[in-house]
Amino acid sequence: MLKPKKILVIGFDCLIDKLVKMYEPFHEKKLYDINYLSMQRVDYLSEFYSAVKLRTSYGNVFSLIWQILKSNKKSVNHIEVYFDSAFLALLTILICRIKSIPVVGVCRGSEVSCLNEFNFRRKFLLTQCFLLADKLLLKEIYMSAVLEKLSIPKQKFQQIHNVLPENFDFSLSKFSVNSQEFLYLNSIRKMRNVYDMVKAFHRVNKSNPEARLTIIGLSNDKGYSIELDYEKTITDYIKVNSLQQCVRLIPFTKDAWRHVNKCRAYILYADIIWLNNSMLEACGYGLPLIIPNEDGADKFEGASFIVDRHNIDALEKAMLQSLADNDVSEAKSQQAKKIASNKFSFKGYFKKQLDFYQSL
Repeated sequence: MLKPKKILVIGFDCLIDKLVKMYEPFHEKKLYDINYLSMQRVDYLSEFYSAVKLRTSYGNVFSLIWQILKSNKKSVNHIEVYFDSAFLALLTILICRIKSIPVVGVCRGSEVSCLNEFNFRRKFLLTQCFLLADKLLLKEIYMSAVLEKLSIPKQKFQQIHNVLPENFDFSLSKFSVNSQEFLYLNSIRKMRNVYDMVKAFHRVNKSNPEARLTIIGLSNDKGYSIELDYEKTITDYIKVNSLQQCVRLIPFTKDAWRHVNKCRAYILYADIIWLNNSMLEACGYGLPLIIPNEDGADKFEGASFIVDRHNIDALEKAMLQSLADNDVSEAKSQQAKKIASNKFSFKGYFKKQLDFYQSL
C-alpha cells in the first residue's frame, strides 16, 4: 500500500480549527497525511477538533517560519497557505519557491474582497502571492473575475467551493410553518449587516408580535471575538428598544445547531454570501433563505427570498412574506433540501479536490 502524501496547511491567524473540516476526510481515508501550522492567539478553539489539535503546531511568527524553513520535498509533498496575513503568506511562498516545494494559495472571500479597497500594501502583497503560488484554490464564485483583472493566469485557478460535511444528516429538518422564528448563525461582522437585520426584524415584530429572532455567534467566555464594537452596537439597540424577549442572543459555540429547534427562515444579509458554511447547513436542514442579491444568490433561486442589499424595507418585506405565506415557505423549504443534497453534498467535492491534489 502506498504511503499517504504529506500536506502542510498553514493559517497564521487561528484559521486551522475553523477550516479543518474540509481536510479531515482526506486524512481519515489515509489518502493524505495532513498537518497544520498556526499561531494560537486565543484559547477558544481548544474545544474544537481535539484529535486534529494533536497534529497542529502552534507558535509565534519566528517559530512558524522556522518550521517552514525546515520543510523540504521529503517531509512534505506540498504546502497550502491561507492569506489571512498577506506578508507572512508571501514569505512562505517565497521560501517554498526557493526550496522547490509546490505551494497552493487558498483564497477566501474575506481576503480577496480587500482588493476592492484602497489598501495598496495589502493589494500589492496579495498580487505577488497570487503570481508566485503554483496553484490557487478559489473559495468564492466571483474570485475568477477579480484575479483575471490582475492578469493572473487562468490555469492557476481551481474553484473549490464549500460543501456540507460528509456525515451531514439530510433526514433532519429545522423548518416548520408553525414557527415564527428567524435564525442568524454566523460571526458578528459589519460585512454581514447584522445591525440592519435586527432593525428590519424590529419592524417585523411591531406588526407581528409573535415573531422571534435567534442570533448565534456572539463573543464568548473563551475569548472568541471578531468586531466587539459592532457587536455592542447591536446588543445596545436590542436593549434600548426592549427586544430582549423576542431576540435570543447565543455566544459562539461548537455544534450551534443544537440550540435551534424549528425556524421559519435563515437570514444572511451579508455583502458576501457564496456558500457560507452555516447557510449551506441551513439549506440542508430545509430552511428557506433570506439573502441579498449578491454573487451566487441565483444558485439558490427557488429556495430563497432574494432582496436588495442595504435595503431594510426590502428585507422587512421578505421576512413578512415568509411568515405570511405558508405554501411559499413550504415549497422553498423543500427546494432548499433538494439544492443542498444535489449540488453541495460532499461526494462531488471530494472527487474534485482529490483530482486537484493529484495534479500537483
